[in-house]
Amino acid sequence: MTTEKNNQTEHLESAENESMNTCHDEAMLAHENTTANSHVQTNTHKNAEELGEEKNNIQTEYHGGKTKNKKKRGFFFTLFKTLGIIFAALFILLTGLVIFSLINRTDPVAHFPEKFTSYVSIPSIGSFTQKVLHLKAIDVFLQDKNNASLRGTVRSLRSNPFFRSKSFLRLANIRLDVARYADGSMLGIADIGIRSVLTPFLPLIRKLYPDLENPIEEMQWQNDGKHSYWEYTLSQKEKLYIGLHKNLIIAANSYELFDSAFVQVQNKEIRRLAKTLHTGSDTTLRFLTDANHLIEKLGEQNTYIAGLKKEMTFPAVSVADLSIEDESINVSVHTSWKSDNQNVQALLQRKSHIPAILAKLPSSVAYYSLLNLGEPQFLWNNFEPFLEKDIIAAYKKADKAARFAFGQNIEQLLFSWMGDELGVFACENVRAPVFFIAVKDEKACKQSLERIYKSILVNQDISAVVDGVRIPRIVFPAWLSGLLRLFKIELVQPFYLIKDGFIYLSTSAEALRLTQRESDEGKLLVKTQKWKEILNTTPETSTLIYYTLERSIPFFLKGSDSLQSVLKMYGRGIASLTFSADNTITLELSARQSDAKSLTEIVGFPITLPTSPDSPLIIGRDAQNTPRALWASGKNICNMNLSNALLDTLPLDGTAGISAVMKGEKITSLWASSAAGSVYKFNQNLHPAAPFPLMTGEKFAAAPAAFDDMLIVPLQKEAELLFIHETGEILRSQPMHSKMKASPVCFENYIAAIPRSFESSIYLFDKQGNIIDGWPIPAAAITAVQPLVIRNNKNKAMLFIVTEDGQVRLTPLDQTDTAGFELTVNAVCKIPPVYSKTHRCFYLISNEGFLWKIDESGSIQDSIPLKGGIADDYCMTLLDLNQDGKEEVLVSGGGNALYAYFGDFAPVQGFPVEGTGNAGLIDIDGDGIKELITVGMDKRLHAYLSNFQ
Repeated sequence: MTTEKNNQTEHLESAENESMNTCHDEAMLAHENTTANSHVQTNTHKNAEELGEEKNNIQTEYHGGKTKNKKKRGFFFTLFKTLGIIFAALFILLTGLVIFSLINRTDPVAHFPEKFTSYVSIPSIGSFTQKVLHLKAIDVFLQDKNNASLRGTVRSLRSNPFFRSKSFLRLANIRLDVARYADGSMLGIADIGIRSVLTPFLPLIRKLYPDLENPIEEMQWQNDGKHSYWEYTLSQKEKLYIGLHKNLIIAANSYELFDSAFVQVQNKEIRRLAKTLHTGSDTTLRFLTDANHLIEKLGEQNTYIAGLKKEMTFPAVSVADLSIEDESINVSVHTSWKSDNQNVQALLQRKSHIPAILAKLPSSVAYYSLLNLGEPQFLWNNFEPFLEKDIIAAYKKADKAARFAFGQNIEQLLFSWMGDELGVFACENVRAPVFFIAVKDEKACKQSLERIYKSILVNQDISAVVDGVRIPRIVFPAWLSGLLRLFKIELVQPFYLIKDGFIYLSTSAEALRLTQRESDEGKLLVKTQKWKEILNTTPETSTLIYYTLERSIPFFLKGSDSLQSVLKMYGRGIASLTFSADNTITLELSARQSDAKSLTEIVGFPITLPTSPDSPLIIGRDAQNTPRALWASGKNICNMNLSNALLDTLPLDGTAGISAVMKGEKITSLWASSAAGSVYKFNQNLHPAAPFPLMTGEKFAAAPAAFDDMLIVPLQKEAELLFIHETGEILRSQPMHSKMKASPVCFENYIAAIPRSFESSIYLFDKQGNIIDGWPIPAAAITAVQPLVIRNNKNKAMLFIVTEDGQVRLTPLDQTDTAGFELTVNAVCKIPPVYSKTHRCFYLISNEGFLWKIDESGSIQDSIPLKGGIADDYCMTLLDLNQDGKEEVLVSGGGNALYAYFGDFAPVQGFPVEGTGNAGLIDIDGDGIKELITVGMDKRLHAYLSNFQ
């Protein structure tokens, strides 16, 4: 028990101890916890204070940053807001200005005064400028002296790359309307569209930029109280006035016209027609033209049209189309007409039909003209009221003569068998034209011819044979021809041919045979490619057609030098004038460039001369290296400075002659003479040198020939030559058997001469006028031209002679055994031959129109027919056109055309060009390229670029 009690006591003590320990532990733990809590509380309080400070700091920083951000956002907001207001105001202002410009705009058409002769509307200046600025036709147009003031402007535009850029195209997308008036004044109005919003600010702009008032020396700002405008001086006599009005820029070369353009014109018809101008294609320019003015111009070239116009009325304006490119040109003018005259109605209301002659024209036709208005009797009956009195009187006289000679009047003898087609054509290799008339009754035609032949006034000659075919000819008795010749009347004695419903008449049997042969062989014009190329716009049913090449320009296109020059860029074309039954007239022209590239002229040419040259041109340089052209014309010596076109003339006391000695391009000696016997020598400055002029007291028979130190002239009354030395000494040659009628030939120390007579002899003189031993020698026949003196390939002096009947001879001057030759070309030769040193051959032309090439051994190398056909005015010039050291042969004659051939007779590209007589080469403008100088039948001096390299 005691043990259990003790155990229990121990357990109790132990429990108490544990309890005490636990309490102690708890007390210690509580103390520790209290201490810890105290530290925690202290730290917590401390941390709370720190956090509070940090919070305050953070709040302070936050509120301070927010204030700064508010300040920054307020500045930009204000800035953007201000800019927005400004831009909005500007937008509203510009919008208002645009709306105002749209409301305040005006139609350009309404500002053109009436009665213009032509009117054109260009939709876009930029597009139009880029299309036409570089056209070759522009170059040709500017060569006219009347358009000289535009040359500098065009050159500037072409040289500035800006005018070829897309920027210019966009900037200059502006409509331009231009009108021309009868007095030559012109008015242009450009519609600047929305760009006109800047117009109200022009005064401000001028104040800010005063240089705009006078941007260049020739342009001045003017204000006359009525208008403010720029005045641009084009020349001493011409000014251009440029001003602004609403959406328009107005420019005119007449102040009265400029002033009138500020007032609107109420003409609904012109406005209606003007709207049609914008319906053309990109390649076609439509314009309005005054039909009355156009018909009046046609009447100036044709009296029949002038008579008709008096009985006709036309609308104020008509629409025309123009399409022009470097390869082709097409023009079409369509207008209506009214007339109460029955004759006019009968003539012009006939329905056109395809002319039968088109299916019969030979392929070699160079040009033709066709009248298809009716039969001759119908035409006479209706045209008679409009003809001049002298024409009617001549017809009545012819009618009476026909009754007396043949027992029938003209109506019975001719009109009774003639059809409704008549006209004329010419073939390329024959100069003589061929006239054709439709035959509606071949039996009546032959009966009329038989009646004519039975009279004593007319005979038939059938002796002409060409290619084995006899070509009949109408001839008149010698007594009748001689009698009429006393009254200066020359009767034409034509060959004729009746074939396939037409009678053809020509002074050339060869032309008729060519027509017949090509027709039989089916070689027709309508089958050729050249015909098909130009027939794309012109109808075959035209009443009046001209088919043109270099040799022909339609009469209604003549009168304008610049227009003719442009048309001649295009080698061939068709022009037609059609009268329709619905009272309309259509004028159409279609032309295409030839295969050959035409030569162009330098700016400033051609130059119209006061008179035509009567002597060959002398082209060379004076002592100051100035390019010059000299020639004789009538009683004057003409001297032109080619660089500035200044012309000096020296009048003589008789028909003038001129001769020069050249060393390359340099004129080393220049002489002149008059038929009255005066002689001039000029110094290197082309002024008369002492002791000249001299009066010889002799009359001269022909133009002179010259050495550096003397002049040789044939005398008119004696069979002698006169030698005039530069010192003034005068000598006579030994006499010849007959008088000279042409110039002698000077070569080194020799003078060769052939008097023209039935017993021709060839004379050779020294410089003292003595006949050289062994001379004269007989010529084989009559010679029409002077000989050539040359040095052959062995440096031997040789004489080349051509007789009229085609006998050719080359003989040495010293009469030694040096080989020469003699041959016959079976042709009449009256054209001076030429000798080419570079080809070592002679060139001669027969009167039948053939060019021959003969080498120094006497072999005929080649011969070709010339384009001019049969002619007596041929002239040859040898020039090195392409500067390759070999001469080309230039041939003129048979018309106003100059052809060029290489040594092998291959044609030179770019020819023919206009020109007659000889030609020359010289660099006029100093660009290193020589120009080809020619003078045409129309007295115009040309300067063609001749660089073929």
